[in-house]
Amino acid sequence: MFNDQYFETMLNFVLLREGGYVNGPDDPGGETNHGITHEVYDSYRRSTGYIS
Repeated sequence: MFNDQYFETMLNFVLLREGGYVNGPDDPGGETNHGITHEVYDSYRRSTGYIS
């Protein structure tokens, strides 16, 4: 399960290093915004019932 003990620290670490929106044609990760891929974001949204 998710352990939020270090969440803020990890989030700040990622946001300082990841830029904004990127969708490079040579990047196999596809669309990414602040280090989060579109696929992972949609998976999260489905898990919360936000989208079906």
